Amino acid sequence: MDAKGRRLQRLKSFASREEAEAFLGQQAVLSARRLAREGEVLTFGEFMRTWLRDIYPEECELNTLRSSRYHARHLIRALGRYRLADLTPAIVERYLEEAKAKGLSVGTRRRHLTLLRKALDYAVEKGALHRNPARQVRMRYRNGSVREVLTESELKALWQAAEGSYYRDLFRLYLLTGAREGELLGLCWDDVVWETGETIIRHNLVYAKADEIDEWLARHPGEGIRLGRTFVLKGPKTETSLRRIPLGQAYMAILRAHRERMERLRRPDWPKLPVDLVFRSRTGMPLSPRHLRLAIKKLALRAGMDPDVVAKKVRVHALRHGQATHLLLRNVPLKVVAERFGHASTHVTADMYQHVLPPMQDEAVQAVQSLFGAPPEVTHDPELEPPETVARIRELYRQGKSYWAIAKQLNEEGYRTRRGGKFYHQTVRQILEDPRYRDLAVDGKA
Repeated sequence: MDAKGRRLQRLKSFASREEAEAFLGQQAVLSARRLAREGEVLTFGEFMRTWLRDIYPEECELNTLRSSRYHARHLIRALGRYRLADLTPAIVERYLEEAKAKGLSVGTRRRHLTLLRKALDYAVEKGALHRNPARQVRMRYRNGSVREVLTESELKALWQAAEGSYYRDLFRLYLLTGAREGELLGLCWDDVVWETGETIIRHNLVYAKADEIDEWLARHPGEGIRLGRTFVLKGPKTETSLRRIPLGQAYMAILRAHRERMERLRRPDWPKLPVDLVFRSRTGMPLSPRHLRLAIKKLALRAGMDPDVVAKKVRVHALRHGQATHLLLRNVPLKVVAERFGHASTHVTADMYQHVLPPMQDEAVQAVQSLFGAPPEVTHDPELEPPETVARIRELYRQGKSYWAIAKQLNEEGYRTRRGGKFYHQTVRQILEDPRYRDLAVDGKA
C-alpha cells in the first residue's frame, strides 16, 4: 500500500507453485525479523502495510482479507504517521471519536478497532511493542437501533414477485433455507439429497479480483477451486457452517423444476466448470453477488414495496435475517435455529436476534403461571409487621402504655413478630417510629 493506503501490485513470476509458496514463506519470515529489529523506528503505516501483505494473509479467509485491506486504508490514513512505539490508548480513542464524527457507523468503527487489535497483537508477539494499546480501549458506543427485518407480508410479497424472474428459484431457496449469500451461490447438484429432501452446505462461493484470488490460492493450496478469473469455490465460513438444511419433499419440487429449466437454458458454448453448480448465469458462469444484490432490489420494487424500505431493508442477507426472526416468533427452539443457520453457538443466535426474545419471554411467564396457578394475594409488605399487629400497638400506645407494657401485653395476647418471635420494647419502639409504619393505613387510619 502507498502513503494513502492504496494497494500497490508487484508482479513476480515463478516456474512452479512450489517455488511461489516457498517465496511467500520466506517473505513472511523476513517481515517478522524486520519488525522485531526496527520496531522502535517503524511507523504504524509501514508496519500495517507489511502485516497486511506478508503476515495476515496466512491466517485469514479471502473475504476477511479483502475486507481488512479495505478498512486498513482508514487506519493508515489517520495513524500511519505515528511511530509504532508511540501509539497509546488515547490516540486510538481519539481516532474512534473522529471516525464517529465523520459518520462511520458503530459496526464499522468496531471492525476498525478489531483489526487494529489483531495487527498490534502480532507486534507484541514479535517484541516490537511491550503491550497492545488497542486492547486497553473499549467501545463506548452502543448501537441503539433495532435490527430491521422484513415482515411476514413483505417476505410473502417477495416470494410472489419472484415469479417470472431469472433468479426465481434462487431467491425462493434463500427464503426457505436462510443460507448465507455465498453458500447458495456455491451449491452443487452433488449437495442435494433428493431421498431425504435436504441440501448440504459445504461450499462458499467468493467473488474477488483475479490477483487477490491468485495470492490467496498460493498461500492456501488445495483449499479452493478456481472458477474462471474472479470466482473461487472454498469451504464454508466456519466448521459449524458445514450443515444439512431440510427442505421437505414438497419444496424439493423447486429444485427439480430448476434443474429442468437449467437443462433447457444450457448452451454448447457454456464454459466447462470443475463443479456442477446449481445456480449459473445466462452465460454459464457462477452468479455474481453484485448482480444478485441489484436483482433483489428490483424484485422488491416489483412487489410494490416502498422505495425507502427497499433502500433500507432489502438485501440478500435480509432474507436470512427474516427467516430466522419468524422461526423464533413461531417458537422454533433456539438450538434448532442456530444449527439451521450455521451459527457457532446459540449465544450468537440469541445476541443477533435479541429483539425477538421479549415476546418469547412473555410466553415463558405465562407457562410458569399455568404451572403454579394464580399468584397469592399480597395484602401487605412482607418486610413489615401485619396491619392488625400495628393497629393493636397503636391502640395500646394511645392508652398511655409504655413500650415495655405494650410488648408484655402483646406477648400475653398471643401476638408474634413476622419472624415468629416475641415482642420486646425495642421492637415496639421501632414500629412506632419507623416512617414505613407511620404511613401505613390501618382500618382507614394512618
